[in-house]
Amino acid sequence: MAYMSAETAKKIRNALKEAFPEFKFSVRKPDSLSLRVAVLSGPLDFSALKHSDINQYHLDMYRELGDEQYEFLKKVNDIIHSAGDYYDKSDMSSDYFNVAFYYSIRIGDYDKPYNQV
Repeated sequence: MAYMSAETAKKIRNALKEAFPEFKFSVRKPDSLSLRVAVLSGPLDFSALKHSDINQYHLDMYRELGDEQYEFLKKVNDIIHSAGDYYDKSDMSSDYFNVAFYYSIRIGDYDKPYNQV
């Protein structure tokens, strides 16, 4: 069953800060089921993005942004999985969902666009 603890959110936040010290992240736990990760600023150019929401299930869509941007998004996703002890034991054929927690990745936030520095 999906559950996001404050401790797990803190582990993910610290792992992202350690891996990418030149970036600023917002890591929020809006409820007990999910995590929201927003990349607020950094040296990479994400101006070509049409939407700020990242589809973590289809990261290959973002190869067109460039190798650096794609690798960055992949690494952010990997850190969320590893630092958060993520698992997905869902079975789509029987409509059964069992994940460690739900999460989203955004470039910028709802009220703050991404700032390239």
